[in-house]
Order: sequence, then structure tokens, then C-alpha cells
Amino acid sequence: MSAISKILHWLIFLAFLGLVCTAIAANLLFSKEAIMSTFGFSLPAIGVEIPPADQLFVARIERRLTWAIHFWIGTVFFTFALFRFILFLRGKRLHRFLNLFTFTLIALIFASGLPLFLRIYVEIPAEVQQFARSAHYLLIWLFSLFVILHIAWVLSLENGRKPGIISCMFQFRGNLLLLLAVVTLMRSPVVHAADWAKDPDYLRAVAYMEGKIGVIKGSKSIKNCPYAKCDEVADSVNRNVKMITVKTRNYPRMVAHFKKSVEKGNPLAAGKLAKFLIGRIDYRSEVPDPTLIRIGERDTGMRYDDYVKLARKSLALAAKHGDCYSMYKLAEFQRLGQLGFAKAPDVAETLYQRVVQRCDPKSFFVIMSRSRLKR
Repeated sequence: MSAISKILHWLIFLAFLGLVCTAIAANLLFSKEAIMSTFGFSLPAIGVEIPPADQLFVARIERRLTWAIHFWIGTVFFTFALFRFILFLRGKRLHRFLNLFTFTLIALIFASGLPLFLRIYVEIPAEVQQFARSAHYLLIWLFSLFVILHIAWVLSLENGRKPGIISCMFQFRGNLLLLLAVVTLMRSPVVHAADWAKDPDYLRAVAYMEGKIGVIKGSKSIKNCPYAKCDEVADSVNRNVKMITVKTRNYPRMVAHFKKSVEKGNPLAAGKLAKFLIGRIDYRSEVPDPTLIRIGERDTGMRYDDYVKLARKSLALAAKHGDCYSMYKLAEFQRLGQLGFAKAPDVAETLYQRVVQRCDPKSFFVIMSRSRLKR
């Protein structure tokens, strides 16, 4: 048996286990009866009374997620079975028959389960739903019997005419890397920008940055302020002493969440964090200004050396993924040897070219990058 067929065999097996587990969960742990039984002690505890008919409706909605997972695992199960069916179109007559029988059975199970999933989105007659439900249950039991017979047949071969047939299914020889690649692709899908934008640490950091959460309020007194603006923002006036409310954003918490997101490899967080940190670093001076160091340490909650390192790391990550600000600033630092970067004119020129190629032609970064390339 080829390595591909073995891989498909075990993927089908894992999908089958997923179907069994979700079916058991939906029918036992998260059944309508089990969910409604929890209402008996949870609703009185908060002083809420819901009629039994409404409880049943809510219970059906709650268990929908389990059946949705069951359906999508079933879709994967059917897809793998289809690939294996195509792979075994040629072979011995018995193998072709078993392959056709197995795939037909799986296809019928999938087809009978499809109306049960789609009924919430498409109007399907009740008699069709009932027929599909009955057929689905019957086919499941038939397939379960087939699986039991398959295992018994393999065990009889192991102890009879073909000893070692079981261990052979675990031997992939030189194609083990292919199996690992398939598992890796299944467990680690490609992360797109839209996915990074949903990162909880990134979202929380942005909320801190925009002042939606974590704003610290304080009061400040201003004596004899001659400006009209003081009258506009003053909360109260007592003997020409005007009190105003000062709102301060919690930047240390923001930086902490951005840092966590950057450590995951989030380029969106890296771009925002790099811009924030670089604005607090005196990279133009040989000896950084002490006032800027204090402001940077106050706003980041980190030692100066640590947030400079974090700025370098964030800048490199964001530039690697095409952030225009980060590419341009990194090019500048490489050209001038600032922010701890060694002078690298060739690297800077490459970055300037990337800015010109990828960014808005009217942007400041493109205009400045073109001027650097002309020199």
C-alpha cells in the first residue's frame, strides 16, 4: 500500500472519530433534555421564568453549534473518502468492490445528513427531514457494522495469512515527511491579515491606544488662566482657580498587549507598536536626551534599552510584511546607522525600492524614497 493511501486511511479514521465524538456529545452531553435540565436550577437563581416551549427552542439553538461541527467534520470525512476512492479506481477486483461499497456508503451518509444541516437555512418539508433522519441513522449503523467487520478482518489477517499487516499501516518510510506536512497544514493554516486583525491582544492594544478602555482620569488646577480655552474645559471655578479633568491613556498596558501580539508574529501590531515607540526614542542624538528617556519609560512601562530593542524587533517585522512607514524608517536607520542598526547602504536602497513599488505614489514615504534613490 502506498504512503498516500495510508495517510488518507488514517485521516479518514481521525475524521470518523470526530464524527463519533460530536454525535455522542450532541445526543448525550448537549442534548435538548440535558440543556433544558440546566434551566431548572439556573433560571430560578437569577429570577427568570421561561415557558417550557421557549426553553425547548433555546435548547435547540444551543445544541446547533455541536451539530454544525459534526457536519463540517463530515464534509472533511467525505472529501478524504472521495480522494481515496479515486486513488483505488484501479486495482484488484475485490479491492475495487470494497472501495466502491465504502465510498457509496459514505456518500449516502453525507447526502442524508445534508438536509438536516441545511433545514435552518432552506425550507425543507418535514417529511423529507424525517426520511433523511431515518436514513441517516440506518446508514450510520450499517457503516459502524462495516467498520467492526473491517477491524475483525484485519485482525484475522494479522494472526493468519498476513502477519505484520497492522504494523505496515504505521510504516511510511521516506514519505513520513509528507504525513508531517499534511498534519502541519491541517493544524497551522496560513494566517492572513484579516486573521491577525482578530488577534485578542491586538484588539485590546488598539482599544487602549484609542482610549476606549483603560483611561485614567485625574484633576488638575489652573490658576489665573487668561485663555478662553480654559473656560471651555474647566469643570469648576473657585476663586479664579479652574479645575479640569485630565484623561490619560494607559500606554503601558497597551504596549504589553502589542508586545504579546508581536511575539505571535502579528505584523499589524508590529507596525503600530513600532510607530508608537520610535516617536519616543531620541535616535538622532549620540547621547539620548534624559527627558525623552523618562517620557519613554513612563509611557511604555519598560526600561529604555528594552523598549529600544522592542522597537527594532517590531520595525523589522512590520517592514518584512510591507508596512510603508516601517520599510521607510528601517531604510533610514540602515542608511544612517541609527537606532542600533549598522550602516548598510545596499540594504537601505533595497528598502527604498520596495517602498516605491508597493506604497501609494503620492505618499510621503514614496516621495522621500525616490529622492534618496536619486542621490
